[in-house]
Amino acid sequence: MLHRRNFLQMTGTAAAASIVLTSQERRAAAAMVAAANPAMTPHGENLAFGRPVKVSSTAYAPTPGFLAVDGSPFSWWTSAPTDPSWIEIDLQAACSLTSLRIAFPQQAGNIPPRPTRWTPSNDVLASYAVAYRVELSTDAKSWTDVFHTKHGVGGNLTLSFAPTVARYIRLTCTKRAYANYGMGISAIEAYGLCSEARPQPTGWTAPLAQRQKLATAMPPRDDGHLTAGWEMVMQGLGGTHAHGAEISQPGFDSRRWHEATVPGTVLTTLVNRGVFPDPLFSLNNLQIPEALNKYAWWYRNAFTLPKSYRGKRVWLNFAGINYIAEVWLNGKRLGDIRGAFIRGVFDITGSLHASGTNVLAVKIQPPPHPGLPDEQSWKTGAGFNGGQPARDGPNFYCTVGWDWIPGIRDRCIGIWNHVFLTSTGPVALRNPRVATKLPLPDTSSADISVSTELVNADNRAVSGLLKGRIGEITFQKTVSVPAGQTVVAAFSSHDFPQLVMRQPKLWWPNGYGEQHLYTLELSFEVAGQTSDASATRFGVRQYEYEKSPALIIKCNGHRIMARGGDWGFDEALKRIPYKSLDAWIRMHQIANLNIIRNWTGESNSDEFFDLCDMYGIMVWTEFWMANPSDGPDPDNPSMLLANAQDTFKRYRNHPSIVIWCGRNEGPPPAIINAALNNMAHELDGTRYYQPGSSFAGVQSGGPYFYQEPSAYYAPRYNGFKTEIGSVSVPTLDSLMTTMPPDTLWPNHNNTWAYHDYCVKGAMDITHYEAAMQRRFGLAGNIEEFVQRAQMLNYEVYRGIFEGYLSKLWNNASGVILWMSHPAQHSTVWQLYAHDFEAHASLYGAKKACEHVHVQLSPVDGSVMVINHGFKPLNAAVVSARVYNLDGSLAGKMQHTLSLPANAKTDAFKLTLPKKLSEVYFVRLELHDAAGTFISDNFYWRGRKNDNLRAMNRMPDAAPAVEVKRAKRRMFVASVTVSNPNHAPAIAIKLTPRKGQAQGPESRILPAFISDNYFSLMPGESKTVSVEFYAQDADGAPPMLEVSGWNAKPRRFAM
Repeated sequence: MLHRRNFLQMTGTAAAASIVLTSQERRAAAAMVAAANPAMTPHGENLAFGRPVKVSSTAYAPTPGFLAVDGSPFSWWTSAPTDPSWIEIDLQAACSLTSLRIAFPQQAGNIPPRPTRWTPSNDVLASYAVAYRVELSTDAKSWTDVFHTKHGVGGNLTLSFAPTVARYIRLTCTKRAYANYGMGISAIEAYGLCSEARPQPTGWTAPLAQRQKLATAMPPRDDGHLTAGWEMVMQGLGGTHAHGAEISQPGFDSRRWHEATVPGTVLTTLVNRGVFPDPLFSLNNLQIPEALNKYAWWYRNAFTLPKSYRGKRVWLNFAGINYIAEVWLNGKRLGDIRGAFIRGVFDITGSLHASGTNVLAVKIQPPPHPGLPDEQSWKTGAGFNGGQPARDGPNFYCTVGWDWIPGIRDRCIGIWNHVFLTSTGPVALRNPRVATKLPLPDTSSADISVSTELVNADNRAVSGLLKGRIGEITFQKTVSVPAGQTVVAAFSSHDFPQLVMRQPKLWWPNGYGEQHLYTLELSFEVAGQTSDASATRFGVRQYEYEKSPALIIKCNGHRIMARGGDWGFDEALKRIPYKSLDAWIRMHQIANLNIIRNWTGESNSDEFFDLCDMYGIMVWTEFWMANPSDGPDPDNPSMLLANAQDTFKRYRNHPSIVIWCGRNEGPPPAIINAALNNMAHELDGTRYYQPGSSFAGVQSGGPYFYQEPSAYYAPRYNGFKTEIGSVSVPTLDSLMTTMPPDTLWPNHNNTWAYHDYCVKGAMDITHYEAAMQRRFGLAGNIEEFVQRAQMLNYEVYRGIFEGYLSKLWNNASGVILWMSHPAQHSTVWQLYAHDFEAHASLYGAKKACEHVHVQLSPVDGSVMVINHGFKPLNAAVVSARVYNLDGSLAGKMQHTLSLPANAKTDAFKLTLPKKLSEVYFVRLELHDAAGTFISDNFYWRGRKNDNLRAMNRMPDAAPAVEVKRAKRRMFVASVTVSNPNHAPAIAIKLTPRKGQAQGPESRILPAFISDNYFSLMPGESKTVSVEFYAQDADGAPPMLEVSGWNAKPRRFAM
């Protein structure tokens, strides 16, 4: 049995009774506790609430000492698992105390379970004190014993005594009940009188300082978005014992509420307001309590209605909340939103104040099964993935913790997406759909079909003219909509021949052509007046699918080799402004990738799909079900399917979506699988539905640790691979934004492990470090380690793709990295860092994923060319030059051959010269028949067991740099780097910086650099484009830092 915390009223000594509460009882108890200020209890004012605390130690868990005085029944302090342990509270003034209440989160008979991925959130991984004493003091030097026992049984203890003057309270434990767990204290409360003035209590549950005045009612932005004036508070604080009808009135006093960040999560607001530190830096996350996900939270916004909305039907729109929202406006309950991926749309016409203040109140309820994270550490490793939150279906259940993201304490509850107003006439347009079909292989025309829902919220039937336009193509028809009904109106080329588009401009995946987008404009006119209008972007393209036996994606009649990366989650706190999303997805384009797998569908947003459309990144998007070994099936299939139905309707027009996938790895439950399959056909009909990501033509399962590049040439690495990856340590600058300097080196510590650098886990960093030591020697400091890491990163991420490309269409049709994108500051499974800096992994992948690519097999020296193009290249010239370590030419080979379209072609086997240095370099080049450069590649090799230690002694290369700046909206520069020296310049890196400023904050980020970590032999040069937002230089003159494996950092004016 899994035992749960309980709070019993006792006097004198702890009782041995055992009460196990159901989850419903616990929620009821939580609601009662939260209904009052935590500083007040049935005993009167709790003098210890929110007061400073000192502790002997803290367990490696989100259980810091201040949680013993925060008033929450869902949090507690836990010591390290050693005896003795103690906690000391400073009341901040001498008080006359008459009683103490002590609550242990465990009691006799409740044996803490061994944590597993199925551990419920209300399990307590702590011990109670068996032998302990309670003391009081006026000066924290001389102590008076008020209670002691050697037979403690946990639970609650109330101590009553004669009035005693004290400022300090201390509890010391000399023996715990369970050796594997530290002592847990849920509450130490003090009662009596305090006549001296004291500072206000502090902490996450403390009452906020009262603002001078209520928030001013603000109109929405011009686009209707409600972004300003939001407030937030935990239920039970700031007067939120009140009902939604009261909170949503203009006169309600919200001066003790937080100024809220919307869009954003609860934790985003608390971090922005300084209540908690940023959880993604260092071990800050251990300072934030799990209790955040046990409470309801209220949001409030006061707004005025723009004059342009008056006299119209007004709609309130929510683009995304988590998990359940109860929505109130001006004292009226509008309804609920259930699930993180379903839109909420409310007709608020009858509830609005046309003039004056309107007040919107939203109560956010957390998922009922938040689970219990397994905190990563150097000793225990990556721990368990997932768990109980999978029961709740459409939520951000990765935030319970995975081996790539820590447990996010609020589970990303809140109003995480946009809230906005729209206005219409009597009939509103909803969920337009546009589908295109090509008469393949002919692409000279496209058959277009259009439909839309027409919603009549009036109490009378309405007839009007539905009009459409796509460029020069127009179409229209009269439609009648019954009172209070929704109808679907459709147009097809059968009835409207003009919907056969001639010579359409096609949408192509990145690298295969342009990403042309059209706009479908729809409007509904009633009596000559526009009731509503919409604009929908779409692309003309057609997907097809083969299995032979692996899944093969075809677009516009051509096979597409899928090369991409998995996104587990866009950002751990859902901090996803457009600029950030644009940078992340653009870096996939720069890396020559063409697909993102939206793992379990948790990165859905309109902006995400818009940007994938724009950059030509296909999307394999999934629904909200974990691998069955990482989480149970959803408890409520109907709730999941309601979110899924809205997801199909919302995103189906995006040309980037290539596959709807039911579940990560395992199959969905039969009832859900059948429903999703039907929705894919009925609500979309243009794409393939794949039940899971590890069967039916695709395979998952890694490996996820570092391997030598040659490993990926083995026959078993074939098919369509949805997960495969390696360790990917970022740059030193990025690491310095991840952790404090004293934790950077040595790097075998908890801070590195918390950021995914673990031995025990799928990433198993021992392979990475062994390869580094074997090839370059033992790193002596963090600078050497990171520099060598970039060399491994480049090779292995290039090697993953080149290994699969060596078998192109020979049962090799797709490879998706686990992962391309980090949700937090990580050290594994990424192409760029959380702070936007791309490291060598991205540029290794970019090199391998060129549209026409020349590569060298590390297995047998075969030189081969991959032509992803749809046209052959005749009389192409492939050359190989072999250089000694000092840069002298040791040998060369050349071959002329024809390259078939969309195929791999073997050129020749490289023959090494007999006289060759211990470390040597190979430069491959590909030119067309006219001598125009197409592709190159560069490899460093060791003659004996790939020993590269001689590279550690290479002389400083000192590359020459010429910068030409172009005047555009963004800062754009063309940079030519040349090597005028006799020695090679290896792994040259360009970093834009702010003037002469030093440190990680001097970087200009995001920066979009067309190539990096490239190498130049003597006399060679390369031109690279560098682009960034001018304002990100913070007014400093931009400088370009050029460094490399054997090039000291130098800065050049831009």
